[in-house]
Amino acid sequence: MDETTQPLEELIEQEQPATQQKPARKLPLRKIIIFGAILAGAAAAAYAAAEFLVPAPGKQGDAGAPRIELPPVKQPETPNSPPAGVLHSLDSIIVNLQGSEGRRYLKITIAFNVKDQKMVEKLRQESVLVTDKLIMLLSSKKIEEIDGFDRKTELKREIRDEVNAALGIKDAITQVFFSELIVQ
Repeated sequence: MDETTQPLEELIEQEQPATQQKPARKLPLRKIIIFGAILAGAAAAAYAAAEFLVPAPGKQGDAGAPRIELPPVKQPETPNSPPAGVLHSLDSIIVNLQGSEGRRYLKITIAFNVKDQKMVEKLRQESVLVTDKLIMLLSSKKIEEIDGFDRKTELKREIRDEVNAALGIKDAITQVFFSELIVQ
């Protein structure tokens, strides 16, 4: 084959040297400097915000005004909130429910939150009287009177009032807790 019969592509390849490549694209130094300055500015702004706008606990703000400490919020006491006094548990009580003709019964285990250790001693001394009052109260209940959250809450109030009356001290029992309540 002579030069006149070679395809055009081969002729073009022969004329260009094999070492010729496209030049690598370089970032101009100016763009690198601007990008670095922006990064440094952002880091400085973040540091300044953390250091000066949000004072550390116990420090005063920039204006010299004392940091305002709010008192802790006291949560209202609910029937299931943790007790503030001393807990005292009674043995389980089993009673027949009224109107069930002996076919339905209630098994309940009660714990009292009392003011102090002296009240626990008083409860232990009067345990027969307290248990009797509870048996009389609980056996007077029909199943409809203890079914549902609101009725159980009302039963807790009645138990608290009955035991306080039996002890002769108005606030001896502050809360009543059921650790077991079974209706069969």
